[in-house]
Amino acid sequence: EFHEAANLFPMMSADEFAGLKKDIAENGLIEPIWLHNGKIIDGRNRYNACLDLDVPPTFRQWSGEGSLVAFVLSLNLQRRNLSSSQKAAVSTESLPMIMAEAKERQRINGGDRKSEDYQKSNVQKVAQAIDEPTIEESKRSREVAAELTGTNPEYVRLASNIKRDAPELFEKIRSGELSVKAADAEMKAKCKPEAVKPEAVKPEAPKLNYSFAKQYAYMAIDQIKRITPDLIDGEQYLIEIRNFIDAQITKRKGK
Repeated sequence: EFHEAANLFPMMSADEFAGLKKDIAENGLIEPIWLHNGKIIDGRNRYNACLDLDVPPTFRQWSGEGSLVAFVLSLNLQRRNLSSSQKAAVSTESLPMIMAEAKERQRINGGDRKSEDYQKSNVQKVAQAIDEPTIEESKRSREVAAELTGTNPEYVRLASNIKRDAPELFEKIRSGELSVKAADAEMKAKCKPEAVKPEAVKPEAPKLNYSFAKQYAYMAIDQIKRITPDLIDGEQYLIEIRNFIDAQITKRKGK
């Protein structure tokens, strides 16, 4: 069985796999197949080639020390010639595992405790629900992933957005067919909103109760204060805040 970490990288093309089989047939399996908890973490193509050739595969166990993601990335990046955009795609695929490893380290070290004031604040509880994981956690994970693969954190951010909004373009980045910037430009061109016609403008919404409006305005202000210039996702953050307030207004109107 293949471990999810092994699947960060695409399988070999048919020509590459044929070359690998030829090499193993002539020289045997030189590099062993790496395992962790009974699953292959590196060597999927070598394993399949051995099965096809009826060559007994040799295995080696990962020590379990350090980061499994970093270990798998290191093994593969040494022998693959990937562009910065392809590395960004690999980084994007690795983000859930990187965040899971970070959470596990927090658990081992006593958890990520919040202050008592934080826990008691209703406004902050709303913020916590919006940010799961938090923007800062996501940003840090992208930086770690970019560092491990040797690419630009901004490329990882763009690739993450493309994977979410245009999976077909993300696959083209992964295969090397498109660069991150080209895919981002193509996605934005497809998603560009049409000009709003004058007759399509919605009528002004009725005024809400002052205390109700003030309550949610303070929530928005509290969120905005947390956005600093180094948070490149600030615009998306504001959109989430707006959507949250819109939802509350809709609920209020329905009462």
